[in-house]
Amino acid sequence: SGKGSEKMSANLIEQLKQVEDFRTTDGRRHPLWLVLLFVIMGTMNGALGYRACGDFVKRHQQELIETFGISKHGVPSYSTIRRVMMGVDFDKLVVGKFNQSAGYDDAHQHRENNRNQAPVLGEVSQHVPQ
Repeated sequence: SGKGSEKMSANLIEQLKQVEDFRTTDGRRHPLWLVLLFVIMGTMNGALGYRACGDFVKRHQQELIETFGISKHGVPSYSTIRRVMMGVDFDKLVVGKFNQSAGYDDAHQHRENNRNQAPVLGEVSQHVPQ
């Protein structure tokens, strides 16, 4: 229902806001959490790879701008998405954020406990086509 999904969405955003931004302050047009959220949204929509995520963001540009109150620079470009995905520390992201939220101490424990289930985010990212 609506309230549960709003709570989950807010929780995901709060988790993404905790990810350390590796970029220099000069080149930051979009908050890291927002770029990561758009990548997650695109991936959930079937976009695999940098170009596909960029296409997803471009295709849904107006809705994303309205929903997230983006004004100054618009949505992130394919190049921004690619740079972020190449630069983010997925070990920190997966172990530090998502697996802890799911109650796992590390990705290895997740794999051992869920051998026949979907991989954790870091394992997925290693196999995403570029």
